[in-house]
Amino acid sequence: MTTIAFLTYSLTIISIGKKQCHTYGWGKDQGIYQKGWNEGKWEPAGSGWNSMGGNISTAPAASTWGSDSEATSAFGVGHDGQMWHRQGSGTNWGCWEPMGGKFKPKTPPASCSWGKNHMATFGIGEDNSLMHRQYTGNAWGSWQSLGGTFKSQPVAHSWGENRMDVFGVGTDGGLWHKNSSGSNWSGWDSMGGTFNSPPAVTSWGKDHLGVFGVGTNKEMWTRSWSSSGWGQWQSMGGNWQSAPAVVSTQTGSMEIYSVSGSDGKVYRNAYQGNSWKGWEPLHGSCRSTPAVNKCGSDKISVMCSGKGKKMMHKQWSGKEWLPQGANWEDLGGDFEQDE
Repeated sequence: MTTIAFLTYSLTIISIGKKQCHTYGWGKDQGIYQKGWNEGKWEPAGSGWNSMGGNISTAPAASTWGSDSEATSAFGVGHDGQMWHRQGSGTNWGCWEPMGGKFKPKTPPASCSWGKNHMATFGIGEDNSLMHRQYTGNAWGSWQSLGGTFKSQPVAHSWGENRMDVFGVGTDGGLWHKNSSGSNWSGWDSMGGTFNSPPAVTSWGKDHLGVFGVGTNKEMWTRSWSSSGWGQWQSMGGNWQSAPAVVSTQTGSMEIYSVSGSDGKVYRNAYQGNSWKGWEPLHGSCRSTPAVNKCGSDKISVMCSGKGKKMMHKQWSGKEWLPQGANWEDLGGDFEQDE
């Protein structure tokens, strides 16, 4: 099986409330940096970033989970091989805390909230199995092995209260899936396919999931789930050098972004009205896998580490892409990326 070298993961974006989103980037100094979009402006402004410290060996994962819509947790695998966690609300953050475990180096974790005061984190253990730990309002439980043998980082998603779905590419190259009702996990479900990229997943409505990945033929592939079950794998074409980034913009709609292996530009494809509209260039010069999320009811932010290791940003305003044309906004910083 041919292995494709995909662009590094260096950041994650999470949506907070109706008018905010936060970006967490993996710095060249191995620390984590934060920047927030709040009602039309960046905090800190300009090229500034809030240093969250840490000595993290992977891109971070983050999620909101509390009754306070700003309650957020960030996770990363440290250079000591264990999971580290930092919790905050708004701009008030606690200290990094060790969560134990032994995880595969250079494999980012995943996190997911499936209800108020409920949160879970996932990582690939040293034996390539999926490890899981959850918080249910009072304290963290112990690490639990969910089994499996994986070669990619996991991705986790919740589309309803007390529901989590987790996906990963196994050592057989196929996609594997497991779900939880909040207390009990199903067995592993083989979804087939042959992938080199980690997967991406989003929900675009109740009882609807879309999962994506780059196959060994470098094309983008997708498979959808509804209340009637999983459909078949479908090729979306292309020639890709980054894993996909996906987001649901509203009920019945979703969008996917990736970096082309042909010209190095970021491309977008939107699903609306039961069909995909086709790939369109957003240009840019990403040297990391992009991240995407909603930053308000009608705004979408796409980010990646670009030239000079700075974070680059492009936003859908609700009417147009800004900055206009081929330009991207320079948000500064010094982040991990492929040289």
